[in-house]
Amino acid sequence: HLLGIKDLHAIQLRAELEAMEKEASETLAFTRTADEILASAGSIKKKLTSVETRLKPAVKELEPAAADVTRFDQLAERVKQFSEAAEKFKAQTQACRVASDFTTWKRSVRDFSGSPFLQGELSRQWSNITDPNTGILVQDDVLRAFLLPDDKDLWDEFVGFNKGKAGTGHPADISDGESRVFLALRDDKNLHNVYKHTLQGKTVFSQGALVTNEARLGDQTSVTASGMIYQPALSETALQFEDRRGPTAFKETRSKSGSFGFMPKNSGLTKESEFLATLLLESAANSTTTQFSRSLLPLLDRLIAEPDLNPLFKAYVHRRLGEIMNYRPEFWGVHWTSFSKDLEALKQAGAAQLSSGDWMIPIKNKQFSKPIENYYQALGTPRYYALARVLPLVFEKLYSGAVVYAGSVLPDGSLHVEKPGDSTHIWAFAPGRKPVVIPVPEITKARGHPYTPLYRTLQEPSQIVQSACKVLKLDPEDAAFVSKLPDFLR
Repeated sequence: HLLGIKDLHAIQLRAELEAMEKEASETLAFTRTADEILASAGSIKKKLTSVETRLKPAVKELEPAAADVTRFDQLAERVKQFSEAAEKFKAQTQACRVASDFTTWKRSVRDFSGSPFLQGELSRQWSNITDPNTGILVQDDVLRAFLLPDDKDLWDEFVGFNKGKAGTGHPADISDGESRVFLALRDDKNLHNVYKHTLQGKTVFSQGALVTNEARLGDQTSVTASGMIYQPALSETALQFEDRRGPTAFKETRSKSGSFGFMPKNSGLTKESEFLATLLLESAANSTTTQFSRSLLPLLDRLIAEPDLNPLFKAYVHRRLGEIMNYRPEFWGVHWTSFSKDLEALKQAGAAQLSSGDWMIPIKNKQFSKPIENYYQALGTPRYYALARVLPLVFEKLYSGAVVYAGSVLPDGSLHVEKPGDSTHIWAFAPGRKPVVIPVPEITKARGHPYTPLYRTLQEPSQIVQSACKVLKLDPEDAAFVSKLPDFLR
């Protein structure tokens, strides 16, 4: 009789164990959420508790087989392990949720190490955050991802050099290379003090104003004009200034009956040389050319914005100013702008092949005018100086405390904002770790990259820009200027 009851109990126990094992197999998996696992584990625990009382019956002869007890123990242990892992994961998630600063958040993220829930895509996302080479567990890396995501070299220069020195605008000393180009540009006779005249209906140029002399002999007046003259009509392919002084000077004899001879007419300083004089290039350095006294970027901005200059003249001076600043771009601030890229494009348009006097040569104008004009039309008004001064000031303020920790993205991708403050926007990493700025009302619907921090600014970015512009007396509403700002600063 007892043997029959034992067999019946064994059949019933094995059926229940098999059902629970199947349920555990289907529901206890780390691909599910911690809450789902805890719910399944709780269900199985209740059933295990019900079965456990039958493992130790009052009648020894009805004790189950050792193999069935082992199955029970193994199942109970599995449920326990999943329960503990889920509870730990929830606690880790909560630690991220309540972290009040970046350091606490970083510690919480690192605590996920070894969690069985880090599988598949979630594991890749976590590794992407914690990897020493690609991670963002250093606050500087987080800020760089938002402020300068595509230019690590510029960020390193900002942190290592510009930080605390933002907006200096130019180097104090002059290097040998800078001095060489600066002096060549400052003293070039093909650029400065070039005059334009008409001779027999043709354009001629002179280096400096022509020196005129008059001499009277009876009722006649003899007039001479002398100087260094270039006649494009006689030399269309090369710049050849002739010495027209002394016996070779231009002569004209005038009397009441008329005049004979040839004399340059309609003389005047070229608009190119006149413009260059207004730039006051020489005042950018001290008298001994050992120190810079002001930035060259405003000069370059004015040059680019001037519509009436010969395009070859403009391109040559642009290139030479660029060469000076490219020796030490971080001192001039041009690395905050598209200056270097634009300069390279100018060279590609033909400026790399230009000499200082090519703007007077007909064949050179025919060859290069159109591509260079097209370049400047596409370039527009880049406002290099404005960006080079404003952006370091703005980034300095953001870097030194205006951006603060605001919460984190939880493992399920939801955004938990711990301290929204008065901010209207939250900085976050979207899936894929793309930096985005999210309006606070949209936080509950937004999704982020798991295990990444959220940030907010103590002052709205647009206000920070306006403050910097006010300090530098710049117009923050200038369309060309605004177009160059990163999206989050507009």
